[in-house]
Amino acid sequence: MFRAQRLESPRRKKFPRLRKIVVRLFLFAFVGAGVWGGLYFTSWLGHRSAMKAPIAPDAPSQPITAADLFTPFQVLGTIEDGTGSPGEAGPAYQEPPSQTIDGLLTYGQDQPLTKSELAGLIGFLNTDPLAMEEDAYYATFLASETAFQTFAQDEGESLQAYLVRHVAWMDRALKMANPPAEGGLVARRFIILADGVFKFPWDVRSRRIDYVAHGLLDSDGSWSFVDIYCPKSCGFYNTDLELDTALLHEWIHAIFHLPDHYAFDLHASTDIHTLLEGSTELWQSFWSGRRPDISHGDFAMGGGGFMLRHYSALQLLDRRNRGNTHDNDRNRYEMGFLAQVPQVSVLDFGPESAGAGVLIYQTQACPPESPNRKASSCKILVPDPVLDGRLDERGRIVVGNLFARYEVKVPVKEGVLFIKVTNGDETWFRWMDIRDFNLAYWHGFTNSVLMRMDLASAADDPNQFSWEIKYREVYPKEPTASE
Repeated sequence: MFRAQRLESPRRKKFPRLRKIVVRLFLFAFVGAGVWGGLYFTSWLGHRSAMKAPIAPDAPSQPITAADLFTPFQVLGTIEDGTGSPGEAGPAYQEPPSQTIDGLLTYGQDQPLTKSELAGLIGFLNTDPLAMEEDAYYATFLASETAFQTFAQDEGESLQAYLVRHVAWMDRALKMANPPAEGGLVARRFIILADGVFKFPWDVRSRRIDYVAHGLLDSDGSWSFVDIYCPKSCGFYNTDLELDTALLHEWIHAIFHLPDHYAFDLHASTDIHTLLEGSTELWQSFWSGRRPDISHGDFAMGGGGFMLRHYSALQLLDRRNRGNTHDNDRNRYEMGFLAQVPQVSVLDFGPESAGAGVLIYQTQACPPESPNRKASSCKILVPDPVLDGRLDERGRIVVGNLFARYEVKVPVKEGVLFIKVTNGDETWFRWMDIRDFNLAYWHGFTNSVLMRMDLASAADDPNQFSWEIKYREVYPKEPTASE
């Protein structure tokens, strides 16, 4: 008959004490874990109490600064040059590959940079920014991959070569200006970005201004080609010089932070108070570009400008004298026409105008009912003159400071003057603007100035008229015996 048998494991017979050892080890581990947990809990209570303790009076808390929130890239040293050590954690930042293409240092030639790679490069370059001379200007250029490749295909040259040609022209203009900017214009680098990096909430155009050069500390501004750029289809491409003068004009804003001169233009259609009646049709509008002494041919005048005239050169010199050449925040704030005007100005129209009556009108912004009110520089002449007087026996009149109410800048809508001089049946006139008084100030006449100028008659052509103003001391020194 079958009998059930209890089967015994051979291991159980062979190792009768094994189970006892395992049980003891488990109990020991369990007790140890309990002790460690108790110690950790005690330590946590002590830390919590310390955090609640008041700060000692001799150790005041420090406010959080921008530096605490942003730490620039730190380039780790290497063992080979003695600046690093084997124990340093984390890899060093790797600068993207660069190469010089047609004279311009280029990043992203073979592999366009992404948005994060651009941010990384900017942070890396800002750890040790290149030096900036006070009489030189520095620019960084950028382009999307599509804009870069399409330009080379359509124009038969690299965008780098095209940029270098324009930089060379403006560099030469700066050095030949009166007064010159001896350091000229320096192109720092050219960065090619992957398509899609440029995303702006406003209208996308083929060219972009960035007054702060995307945060680069070694550049005064930057210019970016976002969409396809076709220079020869531009209205201001000079085929003889192979230059896009409209591009040079935009650099005046992007790199030099200078304003548009054509913003002073006043159109006859806005003369709603008919103050220009009596003047000829040619004189019933004010066109800044007609002034060869200030605007004609200047980069700041707009498309067609190819030089830096005296006024713009003095603007840059004034900033250099104040140490503001590379102060982007200050220069953007002052990007306009400064209220730097002599305290007292005396207008001199010559003895042939002696005893004549004089009216001076100033422009103001267009009223809401004006059809041109949406134009950024729309202006009108207001019917009430800012000065109503009579010339003395020498044809002079003291006007003081007609722009005294402005603290920093004179708005372009309020910066133009129309002068009307009447003597019997004869009438003369001319235009002036804030720049005439800026020039006096920058030539050293900060206190007072005598401004000798011509008046126009109905027979004069404003394109041929002598707009120049001569600046003199109001009270010249008496010659001494030795002079």
